[in-house]
Amino acid sequence: MMAGYREIRRPGIRWLVLQGWEEKLPLPGWAEGWESIRGAEIRKVSAKKTILAAPGAGEVFLIKVYHAPTFLRRLLAYRRRSPAFRDVELFRELERRGVPLSLPVAAGERRALGFRGASCLVVRPVAGSVAIDRLLLDREAQGTQRRLLLGAYGAFARQVHESGVLQEDFDPNNAICLSPDADPPEIELVDMERVSTSDRLTESERARNLARLLRYGRDLPLSEQLRFLRGYVGKDEDRRGALRSYAAAIRAAWPDVTRRDRERLRRACLRSGRLFAILRQGGVRGIHRVRFGEREDPIFDASHLAPAISRLRGVSSIGESILLEDPISTPAGPFDAKLVTLPFRDARRSWQEANEALKNDIPSELPLALLELRPTLFRRLGVLVTIRSRSYRPPSR
Repeated sequence: MMAGYREIRRPGIRWLVLQGWEEKLPLPGWAEGWESIRGAEIRKVSAKKTILAAPGAGEVFLIKVYHAPTFLRRLLAYRRRSPAFRDVELFRELERRGVPLSLPVAAGERRALGFRGASCLVVRPVAGSVAIDRLLLDREAQGTQRRLLLGAYGAFARQVHESGVLQEDFDPNNAICLSPDADPPEIELVDMERVSTSDRLTESERARNLARLLRYGRDLPLSEQLRFLRGYVGKDEDRRGALRSYAAAIRAAWPDVTRRDRERLRRACLRSGRLFAILRQGGVRGIHRVRFGEREDPIFDASHLAPAISRLRGVSSIGESILLEDPISTPAGPFDAKLVTLPFRDARRSWQEANEALKNDIPSELPLALLELRPTLFRRLGVLVTIRSRSYRPPSR
């Protein structure tokens, strides 16, 4: 029998709490209130959400706080489900379909006169579980454990697809292995973002989804990629034919998948997020890299651009190339920096192309920042800041 949720209403907020957890959770008075709990730690911040860990009832919970929509989005989302409540519904629907997962312990949302505010989803991490990307892509799993996990992960992906579930962001960090040393390993889905359901997935949907998943494992040996696909195909009567068919379908879907990745990065490099940050110093504004890899610690902050901004004072001509005399000192080592002034549109296009190119190869010059200068009221210059390093190489993801 599936567990249900109890609704708890408090001034300004409505909660859904998993049965048995009503008295165990330190529910705050508002969806964003988890940050005020003593011992809470912010793990990730983006334009749409904040992820943090907070203690309670003798354990630590993971909380995903969806920020309140902007004014226009709030109008368009009038009386629609909040992201957190949508996640709960999807978790329950996938549980009904037999997809392995653990239900969130709570979700909360703020509303005023039907207009949606912030919402939050509260998850209880499974003790001893490890994210699949750590085990496979970070190579924490080795030997027999690794071989078993590759096959089990393929079988898990097939089970998700056969349940009519499509996760557009099919990513190894969205699944966990409950007991990495077990035989067979037990895997669960942990993220409902960009998930949709249908009666049956088409073969093209499956192939495109597998191509999205395998783009994370493109640096793995071909033998390991094939082991995953064998797990996905299972004990098909014509196993060899099925493998050939899926391999061909994935190859056909690959160009579209990588194109979407590049387009997403072209948009992402112009707004604040996990990889980029907005910069405003005096009369200069722009955007700069914080890090090159999602899992990497921050490398750059606004202070690292101060020498470049200082050097730009008085610059007004297009086509100037300026080398900074002193390298930029960072936790990842020193970087030599170069500044090139261009018409702003050209600088922005070059910035997007340079970041997009990181999806294909690692160039000798890495894009650090796009700056905007206004020498006069009606004149707009762009400055592309690139860096070189003898020792640093961006991670593959």
